[in-house]
Amino acid sequence: MDLTFGDVELAIDEGWRPRARLRDARLTEAQGDAIAQLTDSGASLAMRPLSRGRVQPKSITLSGGSASIRREAAGGFSLMLENEIAAVEQAENVTGFVDTLANVLNLPVLLALSEVEAAGVTLRYEGGGPGRRMAVRSG
Repeated sequence: MDLTFGDVELAIDEGWRPRARLRDARLTEAQGDAIAQLTDSGASLAMRPLSRGRVQPKSITLSGGSASIRREAAGGFSLMLENEIAAVEQAENVTGFVDTLANVLNLPVLLALSEVEAAGVTLRYEGGGPGRRMAVRSG
């Protein structure tokens, strides 16, 4: 995978908390197909891990992306980002889907994460039958 971005900003906020911000970030597969694109994304970093040489976000902000969750007729779930070319995650049932999300959130790099904020992000859900669709866009 390849990550490109338009601008990067590094800053120190009040309380000496480091913050990083990426504008026009784009994650693509080796073939060049977009997996995810965000207009604006950022993270404040946790100080204790940083003092030990580990970069771990304390909070993450996302803006301007989209994702789809599809429930297949057989009951399986898939998560697709941005252009929906390929599923980034699949599970046989909702429990497996939630377990996968929990495993991601328990990765060592995310152990200090306490907040994720999204604005201008669209989440679509397509159920296991015709006409069962819903979309939510964060403000």
